[in-house]
Amino acid sequence: MKRLLALFAVTIVLFLTSCDRFEHTFEVKNSQDLEEFKTNFKDNLANAYNGSLEQLKAMFRDDYQNDELDKDGMISFLTESSIDCLIRLEADSINFVSDVEFTYILKKITIDTQVVIEDTLLTDYIINENGNFKFYGNQYGNQKVMVELFTATWCPNCPYSEDALHELQLKYSSKLIYMEYHAYDELMPSPVLDAYNFYNATAYPSAFFQGEDSIEDGHPGISEEMDTIISPYYNTSENVSILIKKFTQNDENLSAEVKYDSDLDTNNLYLKFVVIDKLNSDYHNMSGEDLHNVAISGGKIALAQNSGTVNLDLGNKSDIPDDASLIVWIQKMGSSYDSNSKVYNVMEKMVLRR
Repeated sequence: MKRLLALFAVTIVLFLTSCDRFEHTFEVKNSQDLEEFKTNFKDNLANAYNGSLEQLKAMFRDDYQNDELDKDGMISFLTESSIDCLIRLEADSINFVSDVEFTYILKKITIDTQVVIEDTLLTDYIINENGNFKFYGNQYGNQKVMVELFTATWCPNCPYSEDALHELQLKYSSKLIYMEYHAYDELMPSPVLDAYNFYNATAYPSAFFQGEDSIEDGHPGISEEMDTIISPYYNTSENVSILIKKFTQNDENLSAEVKYDSDLDTNNLYLKFVVIDKLNSDYHNMSGEDLHNVAISGGKIALAQNSGTVNLDLGNKSDIPDDASLIVWIQKMGSSYDSNSKVYNVMEKMVLRR
């Protein structure tokens, strides 16, 4: 009973000291219609079977990278066949799980017999370039930035930070990865307690950038303030690579195979992971908006060597939403948060169950 009273007291203090009671409204930014992007992709892929690749190539950024495939590698993967016959190409069941991430089924079908010879579920990212969407990939092998946001459905100022991160991800696409740790509300999962204790987050909202910088505030200009912190990280060299290779499921559980490589001292070096719900429409913030990137489960593994492969137990598959993604990162962690708690790199991938 004393423990419950203490938690209630902490909640009240955080609410009174970190949140105001002003009504919030947010501007929704317009961009090219995603339906138009999907239509163009389907049409350009369908036209590629006869060697008309230029329009398809134009949909990809030159710096495209998705897992281990660059732009040319992905074009070849999409259009080439493993058998010697004429084929047509289809992009089926295109599903956007966020404004930048989507899945689709690539089908390769023989022209003469209409047999499906390849049927592959893929996940990819887009980025807005001068008002038009282009394929960007998950930018494997490049430096990415992670933001951990402590928030709550009862916090009036938190929607400012939530909305800012959502907009900044539209700007940086897969190179910005963020998650929401919900505390002392209906969505509070066990990973929040571990992160809360480590960072000693005393205000809501609190955002931690790459394990080093933080903002304990939410206000109308928070997006620019966050961007000032985020953008310099992209100029740092990447010394850790993370590849989420595949997902495996049995009758009950889901697991993920993750490959990593680094040149870091393994003392206090951890591989951490969180499963997030990309869109939660069952609960809303104080502005009445749906919630994004809500952490629902996670864990960590102490790394004893610089490179290797680990298998992550993601839990019971019935507890994982259909639009869930896995976020994996490598971080220095002592007993408590300090200036040596750097996140070296991070990777996100939608949980594929096919």
